[in-house]
Amino acid sequence: MEISAKGRSGQMFFDGAFVTITHEGFTAKATHGFGGGKKSIPIRSIGAVQFKPATSMFLGYIQLSIIGENARGYRAATLSGVSRNTDIAKDENAILFAKKDTKDFEALADAIRAAIAAPPTGAAPQIVEADPLKQIERLASLLEAGHITQEEYDAKKGEILDRL
Repeated sequence: MEISAKGRSGQMFFDGAFVTITHEGFTAKATHGFGGGKKSIPIRSIGAVQFKPATSMFLGYIQLSIIGENARGYRAATLSGVSRNTDIAKDENAILFAKKDTKDFEALADAIRAAIAAPPTGAAPQIVEADPLKQIERLASLLEAGHITQEEYDAKKGEILDRL
């Protein structure tokens, strides 16, 4: 499932695993320079999504907080309204958009938030019991509930028994 939206200061694409931001167009050139460029961010590196819908008077924005990164050009403590949008426009992890694009960006924000909240796929739950018998019982309950596959159960059970 790929979802994308085009705004005043660039575009944002989400393919389920990565969010890709490109800054193109006049507004992007004015705030980010003429180098353009593309930034791809793994979904697990995104800590939060901030979304402000556009109005007939002000542009809206979508802004991603990247874990362990301070976005270039963005000052955290800013004014509201036009001053805030001017500052947001400098953030490499943000896109400004007009009122007509609000629904596209809202759908994009919702999809990214859902992916952030989803548990990692393909990872077997970690068992923290100290007693090997209780670990195997817990694994069996996870298998019965459908949280792990038979192969994951057999592999983990083998690891536990090998430590005895």
